[in-house]
Amino acid sequence: MVVSRYPDRDYAGTRIAVGEGVAGRAVERGEPFAVESYSNWEGKAPAYDDVRLGRVLAVPLRVAGRTIGAVYVSDFQRGSFAPAEIRLVSLFADQAAVAIENARLLDSERQRSADLSRSRALMESLSRLAANLEQSTDPDQLLETLRGELQQLGIHSWLGLIDRASGLLSSRFLSTGSADLSEVEASVRQAAGQVGIQAHDIPGFRQMFA
Repeated sequence: MVVSRYPDRDYAGTRIAVGEGVAGRAVERGEPFAVESYSNWEGKAPAYDDVRLGRVLAVPLRVAGRTIGAVYVSDFQRGSFAPAEIRLVSLFADQAAVAIENARLLDSERQRSADLSRSRALMESLSRLAANLEQSTDPDQLLETLRGELQQLGIHSWLGLIDRASGLLSSRFLSTGSADLSEVEASVRQAAGQVGIQAHDIPGFRQMFA
């Protein structure tokens, strides 16, 4: 259920199986399906068992021979729907199905475009890093360049290096925005407090959030 309008409850987000309830049957059969008194109908979906309605009509949403969903209408009177009413809802369903499919295709194309842009940005970033590796012998400068490139790409990451003297993994940077970093710091402080220690006593804490 994507959109709903019912006086007592919003059913948006409710999931039912194909073949279940009025809408599920319309999807399964690929044709309009109606009941004259939903409240007394034994085939109600469990999610709508407490719904008190009269007649209910469901019409499948179909595009290019595929069923992508269903639209259904109802009111509190009992009885059957007239052919003209079924035709009207069917016309609406046809238009809605096309609009929904076009929106999905557009969203998919936008996502594909965003993925391509991100891939190009990553390749450009790797090229700059490769150039810096050839030109610089300063480890700190290389790490700072790497941090900047990751942050510019929006990649949240942590990098640590093993300290030769102690053998411990030492935090060197977090590539994240200041707002996100403050949230991480707050979470670390809270977790440390729950076990009875001070966050600043954790090795590397001051350097990590400096």
